[in-house]
Amino acid sequence: MRKIYGYARVSTKEQHLDRQITALLDCGVEERDIVTDKASGASLERPGYQALKHTMLREGDTLVFKSLDRLSRNKEHISQELRYFKEHQVPQFLPTAFFLPLCDIDNLTKSGFTGIVYGKVHDYFPHGLQQALVA
Repeated sequence: MRKIYGYARVSTKEQHLDRQITALLDCGVEERDIVTDKASGASLERPGYQALKHTMLREGDTLVFKSLDRLSRNKEHISQELRYFKEHQVPQFLPTAFFLPLCDIDNLTKSGFTGIVYGKVHDYFPHGLQQALVA
């Protein structure tokens, strides 16, 4: 069965994950399936992210994150990770698309990003992302 995972990250222990977690919950990600890190986005070596990527995510699962900068602050890392997800058939969803429009993501990453970018997922799927993926 396909699962939906969410990922949230802040850079310091003093910062709060609340808004990101709320956005993920609003998209239909279950709280138990949200992985968080309080670590810099300069490196991909974050415990939660690495566990999500290498242990939890399976082919066909979906990864939701609030914006690309939650994945990394480094364009090369973003490109590398999106390429990895494409190769492993893990769609990615951005519930808030103000960060980059879809056409710019392809130009930025050159990775063939195949996820769907939504302005607000709940505008398109009022009953949540989970129901849309099951359908």
